[in-house]
Amino acid sequence: MNAFHEGKYDTSLAYYLKRLEENPDDKVLHYNAGTSALKAGRTDLAATHFDRTIRHTEDPEFLAKIWYNRGHLSTQNGQLEDALKAFEQAILLNPGDINSKVMYELVKARLQQQQQEQDQQSDSQDQEKKENREQQQKQQSSEEDKQKDSQQKQEKEDQSRQEESSEKQSEPEESQTRQQETMAEEKEEELTRQQMVNLLDAMREKEKEAMKEILRYRYRKSTIEREKDW
Repeated sequence: MNAFHEGKYDTSLAYYLKRLEENPDDKVLHYNAGTSALKAGRTDLAATHFDRTIRHTEDPEFLAKIWYNRGHLSTQNGQLEDALKAFEQAILLNPGDINSKVMYELVKARLQQQQQEQDQQSDSQDQEKKENREQQQKQQSSEEDKQKDSQQKQEKEDQSRQEESSEKQSEPEESQTRQQETMAEEKEEELTRQQMVNLLDAMREKEKEAMKEILRYRYRKSTIEREKDW
């Protein structure tokens, strides 16, 4: 006990462990060994002796002390939910234990703070994920717009090339059409000349016939006049 109060927890632990070899079912020795191990930082060994103490006693006040120490043990191990349950059990066994009530409220506050930090961290992660999704969507939308613009540009270029090709193909047809029209006009002019030639020839023939008629008429008249003279 003197070593324990002087902070020589390893010395007191060694003493109680040696005593337990002689009295393995002594609840007080297990309790003191667990308390010394807890102070010495040997949490696994402390938990073992506290559990054995619980199995060997039915005294509510003594059990309240054990659960109180179990609460401290769970707190050191970062097991706040287990610590809260242990302090709650100590309060149920000894409602007048102020220390258990104080530790219960402290652990409860730490749990609430831890939960708030987790919620904030979760919210921060959710916000970060949301921002990442929005950024990815913007980037994807930008890439789609670029791809769409490139596609439209390519379509315009293809359309322009097709129009140029159509124009080049239509030029010979238009030239051929103009040639045909020119040939038709020339043919019409040729036909017109031919008609004029034919008309002139017909007129010449008619003139010849008319001259022949005139000559025949003159000849007959001259013959008639000579016959009268006779």
